[in-house]
Amino acid sequence: MPDTQTPAGRRPKNEATLKHTDLLGGFDYLRADYTKQTFPRHSHEEYLVGAIEDGAHDVWCKGEWWHASKDVVATFSPDEAHHGGLGDADAWRQTIFYFPQDIVCEAMDCADSTYSFHQPFKHSPAIAERLINLRTLLETGSDRLLLEQEVLQTVGQIFETLSDAKPEERAVGSKELGQVRDYIHDNIQGTFDISTLADLSGFTKRQFMSRFQKRFHMAPYQYVMLARVRRARDMLQRGASITDAAFEAGFSDQSHLTRNFRAIYGVTPARYLQQEM
Repeated sequence: MPDTQTPAGRRPKNEATLKHTDLLGGFDYLRADYTKQTFPRHSHEEYLVGAIEDGAHDVWCKGEWWHASKDVVATFSPDEAHHGGLGDADAWRQTIFYFPQDIVCEAMDCADSTYSFHQPFKHSPAIAERLINLRTLLETGSDRLLLEQEVLQTVGQIFETLSDAKPEERAVGSKELGQVRDYIHDNIQGTFDISTLADLSGFTKRQFMSRFQKRFHMAPYQYVMLARVRRARDMLQRGASITDAAFEAGFSDQSHLTRNFRAIYGVTPARYLQQEM
């Protein structure tokens, strides 16, 4: 009988499960074991909150490298750019939640504001355990009232404990750059150029490039690709095929979507659809 075990010395393959729940308006959550995953520079439109369950993960953000190991909690504000990969271990395991701003505002009873985190990674065994338990609770499909209660209480604890004292004020140029962002999302199937985007913002090309980078922590091209991946993910959640999602999100073909989707979420669109079923 053939030996089906992983040969000695060979590291296991990446395994990631990205799921969606409609609780409190809906959010995604991820459980992953990574051995060789490298994430390019990217950001999320939601708050990213997660816990390292085992191993080590090195991440660049806020102008420096951070080392995250077991029981470290990760917190990123919307549009906060970061990239990274394996730390000084053979692999790492993580639980990640992507909470929309509406859920954070409900948990914190606040207005439409953005919270920031001076330290994107902080050792907190109690909060890490709570996040892992929340993910397990969601996977078991417990009572809806209990689940919503636990989500709001967990989010409230994290933002009261780890976020800065008060929400950030909107930066100068935020309104104009918001209009550019909306234009990109409204025309995601189209093509873009710096002249058009700069004209929409009312800034010179140089000012636009600088202020866009400062506001979204990435250049316009990278932002457009990220927006397309997000659009494709939303369409897959609504039942679209991978081919249709790629077309509607502005990708040249399905393989282009797959490559970018896997780079951001660690799973392919096909794998994501299997996990949603």
